[in-house]
Amino acid sequence: MKGFVAGIAASAAAVALYKYLTRPKPPVGLTIYYFPVAGRLELSRLIAAAFGFDIKVEKPPSECDKAEYGSKSGLPLLTHGDLKFSQTFAIQRYLASFVPQLVALTPAQQAIDDMYCSIKEDVLAGLVPIVFGGLATAPTEVPKLCDKWFGVLEGILPAEGFVLGLSHPTLADLAVLNLALAYMPFGAAYKHGTYDYAANHPKMAALVERTSAVPGVKEYLASSTSLTLSFLDADKK
Repeated sequence: MKGFVAGIAASAAAVALYKYLTRPKPPVGLTIYYFPVAGRLELSRLIAAAFGFDIKVEKPPSECDKAEYGSKSGLPLLTHGDLKFSQTFAIQRYLASFVPQLVALTPAQQAIDDMYCSIKEDVLAGLVPIVFGGLATAPTEVPKLCDKWFGVLEGILPAEGFVLGLSHPTLADLAVLNLALAYMPFGAAYKHGTYDYAANHPKMAALVERTSAVPGVKEYLASSTSLTLSFLDADKK
């Protein structure tokens, strides 16, 4: 009996040690310049929420020289100490570097994560001209574009669990969640294109539901303002 109890205590200690060693190492003094909508930054916000650290997001100062960040004109921009850089994917990967669970992934696992992040960006790039082009073509073009990409995702997503088969979501799962729930431009496209992504893509919908229930993500979804914010004139009517 004593041995059994000792074994339980040792197991509990091992779990506690694992949690300590894999705790997020929050970046100090990191600021990202972006708009208050979802757009290209929402996945970065989700990464921080899912793994328990905060990121400071602000509108860029008026005197900001975007060329110093390697950007011609676009956002987001990241500054951390003397470090300055741009590009959505680079920022996501930098934030992931502060999360031991993500750093521990194999190159193959990281490649899968990166693929899903890139798919999210491809869909975004396809939807932006539809959403900001007056929305007249949304009912025909949104289903066409989304069915093409979401059909691909539906074919490779797991029926259960998370994309990498781990006990927690990674960037891949968060990217799919981003596609489903972020209003600008995805939700706006679905709304004005009268498109229901879940209707023909049950595995995608189920993964979104599982990821949405993860501690950290669940609370973020309930409190986020950027996730649902729109600045479309069509939504003000």
